[in-house]
Amino acid sequence: MSRPRYFPVFLDLRGRRCVVLGRGQVADEKAAALHDAGATVARHERPFRSGDFAGAFLAVDASGDVAGQAAARREADHEHTLLNVVDVADRCDWIAPAVVRRGPVQIAISTSGESPFLAATLRARIEALEGSEWGRFAEVMGRVRRRLRRRGIAADSQRRVYERLLRSDVLALLRDGDAEAAESLATAIESGAYRGEPADAIGEVILAGAGPGDPSLLTVAARDAIAGADVIFHDALVDPAVLRLSRKDARMVNVGKRAGSASISQTEINAAMADAAARGDVVVRLKGGDPFLFGRGGEEVNAMHTAGVAVRVIPGVSAALSAPAAAGIPVTHRGVAGS
Repeated sequence: MSRPRYFPVFLDLRGRRCVVLGRGQVADEKAAALHDAGATVARHERPFRSGDFAGAFLAVDASGDVAGQAAARREADHEHTLLNVVDVADRCDWIAPAVVRRGPVQIAISTSGESPFLAATLRARIEALEGSEWGRFAEVMGRVRRRLRRRGIAADSQRRVYERLLRSDVLALLRDGDAEAAESLATAIESGAYRGEPADAIGEVILAGAGPGDPSLLTVAARDAIAGADVIFHDALVDPAVLRLSRKDARMVNVGKRAGSASISQTEINAAMADAAARGDVVVRLKGGDPFLFGRGGEEVNAMHTAGVAVRVIPGVSAALSAPAAAGIPVTHRGVAGS
């Protein structure tokens, strides 16, 4: 693949003079976005005129006036103004990405000008998956971070608090609109760092179903668990494409479970998962299909309870249902198969 053409950066525009030229929806949107970022916006609903960029830090030419664009480019260079000429990449110092905004959280998406349609499509997908609760969650995290820093909590202990916040019900409570309960839970997690409680170092084990093979048939919860795992204990039959959804630094442990091949014993798997969780790791036990259907999931849950390790289960799509479905065969059909 070719190298990215642009360097991604977020600019602090508070109090800086920014200029928007032109009229219409695009110009309106650019001016509104700059204003929201705290910029002092000079709006001219016309093509470029000499002197427009005097003292400007950043400018957008959305006028569509071809004759004025060259002059705008020359003045921007003279004034050291960062210029964007809408839809004319060779006259731009910068291009505007597609942005997902969730309060203080902003996700910028760029295709380096190759396909604005693709950037907009990716933005729409992310917007559908990540709701406004992420912005409120970032604000909660920010308040906790500032309090921990003021109290001189060590960096490693801070990181454990952030991990526990991310794995807790704080985000779900914010999604449900219960900000008071979310703040109370966040405070309780934060206070553990003040007391130096050993429980802060305890991770958890997640039994997740990897589905029938195709990564697109994973549940959203399973994808989230894989993406957040420190360690993944996976069966040999789990598709490599599913494993690639993990973090780059996640540790992979292939436990086997393929007929006719050597496997790690169940007792060893249980002990290794409990040890990793005791070190504070988020452990995902990834199984083909559903963890409770020929997966020894019940045994592993019992073993974690015995070891005092937090454990939860994410169901998966069983091949018992998905394989017939892929072949167009319903496992139940009125008048043919009633059970």
